[in-house]
Amino acid sequence: MIQRIKIISLVLVAAALSGSAFGAIVLSDAQWMSATISPQASVTDIPGDPGLLVVVDNSSASGEINVFMRDFGGADLSASGSTFEVELENLNTVPVTFNPVVQNNAWSNWDQDWFTLAAGESRKYTVNVRTPTNVNRIYIQIRGAPAGTYTFKIKGGIVDFSASDPDPKDGGKVGVISTGNRLYWTNHSIADPVAGSNLVTELFISTDANDLYNNPKTTRIPGLTNFGDVQLVVGKNYAWGVKATEPDGVTVYTSPVWKFDAVQRVPRTRYEAEYSTIIPGDTAPQVRNVGIASGGKIIWTNWGGVDRGSFVFDVMMPADGTYHLTIHYAIDGTTDRGDKIQINGVAGGDTMFPGTSGAYSDLVVPVTLKKGVNTLGIVTSWGGISYDYFELNLDDMTATNPSPKVGEVILVGNNTLSWTRHSVFDPKYTSDTKCTVYLGTTEPNPALPHYGYSAIATDISASSIPVTLDWGNNYYWVVDSTVPVDPNSVTFPGYLWRFTTVDPKPVVTIDATKIIGPVRRMVPVWLKPTVTDQGKPGLSYQWELTGGPEGVAIGDICADPAAQNPQFTFTKVGLFTLALSVTDGSENVTTASIDILVVEYYRALRLECEDGTIVPGDTAPQLRTDENASGNQVVWSNWSGTDRGSLVIDANVPNLAGTYDMVFHYRVDGSGARGDKWQVNGTQLSGGDTMFAGTNGAYEDLLIKNVTLIDGTNQIKMLTSWGGMWYDYIEFPAIKAPLAAYNPIPEMVSTVPSTLSQLSWSVDPNSAESVITSTVYIGTAAPDFKLPDYGMTKIAGDTGTSAIVSDLLMDTTYYWLVEYTDSELPGQVFRSATWRFMTIDPCVFFALVGDLDHNCRVNFDDLMILAGAWMAAENGYLLEDLADLAAHWMTCIDPETGLPTGCAL
Repeated sequence: MIQRIKIISLVLVAAALSGSAFGAIVLSDAQWMSATISPQASVTDIPGDPGLLVVVDNSSASGEINVFMRDFGGADLSASGSTFEVELENLNTVPVTFNPVVQNNAWSNWDQDWFTLAAGESRKYTVNVRTPTNVNRIYIQIRGAPAGTYTFKIKGGIVDFSASDPDPKDGGKVGVISTGNRLYWTNHSIADPVAGSNLVTELFISTDANDLYNNPKTTRIPGLTNFGDVQLVVGKNYAWGVKATEPDGVTVYTSPVWKFDAVQRVPRTRYEAEYSTIIPGDTAPQVRNVGIASGGKIIWTNWGGVDRGSFVFDVMMPADGTYHLTIHYAIDGTTDRGDKIQINGVAGGDTMFPGTSGAYSDLVVPVTLKKGVNTLGIVTSWGGISYDYFELNLDDMTATNPSPKVGEVILVGNNTLSWTRHSVFDPKYTSDTKCTVYLGTTEPNPALPHYGYSAIATDISASSIPVTLDWGNNYYWVVDSTVPVDPNSVTFPGYLWRFTTVDPKPVVTIDATKIIGPVRRMVPVWLKPTVTDQGKPGLSYQWELTGGPEGVAIGDICADPAAQNPQFTFTKVGLFTLALSVTDGSENVTTASIDILVVEYYRALRLECEDGTIVPGDTAPQLRTDENASGNQVVWSNWSGTDRGSLVIDANVPNLAGTYDMVFHYRVDGSGARGDKWQVNGTQLSGGDTMFAGTNGAYEDLLIKNVTLIDGTNQIKMLTSWGGMWYDYIEFPAIKAPLAAYNPIPEMVSTVPSTLSQLSWSVDPNSAESVITSTVYIGTAAPDFKLPDYGMTKIAGDTGTSAIVSDLLMDTTYYWLVEYTDSELPGQVFRSATWRFMTIDPCVFFALVGDLDHNCRVNFDDLMILAGAWMAAENGYLLEDLADLAAHWMTCIDPETGLPTGCAL
């Protein structure tokens, strides 16, 4: 063996050896301590490292000291010629001259090279052993050193650059391939210790391991890199090795001799136990879920009962013969247990399975099978054994590992058949193997080629193909493998595999919950379920009402419950549970449900502050416009004056006496808090000023809890205290606003021309079929509900949401309200709040430029007014006023529409 021995410093050699991928034999402390040490020297072990610290006492200051010598006999070196790489490190504070010497053949040959190392300096050098000898010594000498103590480090080892990592491993087995097996290894080199890519290698292999590299029986295959192809014979034991030569053509590394056994290559077909047929007795084997099992399931043989049942599965064999059956199983505990193996209906005696303490293990037994279909199985005897799968080894290169698995039940849709191809050239590469796939649904006939099935793919290099399958069939398929072997191709007939297809259920997706409403403004609802199905055509649908308000049936809310996405109309509030069942062409049914919460629409009772009554003091709250307010108007509490007035708002809550939350929607300009006094039915809120936090001009809510209301009219009153508050509205969230007309036009407290001809409003019909009938009550005084027609003029609505009015007086406040009925809510009359508006002269409302006397026309009367106040000191008219009058001369406006028209003198 060609080796390199390194005696180098502790630090550097550790880095060189520990990271190597090749073999390294580092001499131990004990081996180094066996060296001959000079009387002047001492050697100390360095803990945790196979190195030594050498200390030399040179107090006599002699001219030359042999401080260290190590013999390497034949056990260390076994081949001719070695190169020793040496590195010394001077750990002293003064220069030291070293003379490393290698002596051979009883001192007849040596190399010397004196050199001086400065303090802390190191040097690397090489010396050669020229010929094999039983004496190989390395000396370390110090020459001409002054008196004193000297220290250096030393460590060494034999580094092996020969080939490593054999494949097959030493002592392993190789499945023989008829056209050649490939052996692999890893090379190493001084130039490239890991890859060894610059080496020229030669493979040696023989059935005679004696003196492999020199035996004339050895086959030599030169000119290789890191693998070689060889012919093997089943049943033979082989020894092999590699010689690798450096580019110098001189340095040669010889690997150890490795061995392997050549055996028949045996691909296996696996049969999962859970896909077998269980035959019960008074008890039966059980299918159980086991996460670590190959298919996630096992069959456990029952230990209860007398006739404990059995399970069987079919296998198709290419020829009569004896095969090895591998049973992958587990037993809880260490006690052996036994069941009977049944072949073609005949069960032998108990086959004993060693206890495995719950771990899965293999039991291999020989079985005799016939060509064609065979039945294998287990008849329960002792029971208590968990069977994962069974494998049969077959002496051919047929395709294996089918997917779908043998006996598997699969769904139809985007299906693929796949398998594992094998090659007679190299199991790692299969591109040379061509496959032909046969598929059918009839019972297999072993007397016919390919069991009577037609090819669906011929001579393909792939290991899978897409297939279109039908529902509810047993499918049988075969994959023949053809490999080119000179001068002809050889075909390995495939095994017969079977799987079953079923029609997949439809997939139905529908929202889990839906909240819809309100009932009073209900529009048609479609739930839009998503249905997908990859199976047999012919889907049918059925909606059912599985839960809902009493007295409601599916026909009440859906006219066509057999449609996929019918229209639903809900007329009652409550929780409805609807179920959609989808049936496919194979009578598979999938059902999905949805909960529908139908809520009654209502607005919380909201009191707009601008609808209240302002009561002045020496100053008064002011009605102001704010586009950010809910009605575009607010009430501002005045901060000037002594008696700053108040605001009164009436809240009518018939038959709703109780305690409620009350919410103010307000704003404060600035960040400081402000307060006013608020009362409900004379009771002060908060015991004094109700304080509102500053909002920097943004609207926020203030919640007042436990406000007591009485049946009927409640007076809510604000007494201005601090002032400076902007009040938008007051709301009672728990009280429903009465079902009534809303959005009045004219808007509340608006000003309109006395020629107004129409009133309008909004309502919420109960459904699309509702017919609304309205009545308007209008007068110049607030309604008195104790009087007939509330003391007002009664006008029938021309539509459900408008009415015609006429002959309104100028400069008059009108009060009005609307009552309506809904045909879908018989017997109920819904009354609105009382609204009001003010009328003015239409010629003032529809202002016409130049109409100085506000009579809806520009004429001589206006000219005379202009002339009378021409250039007056107060409210005088100027040239621009004359220009406006001239521009609109003889123009009139329609007092009803406000549109300009021409007019006569």
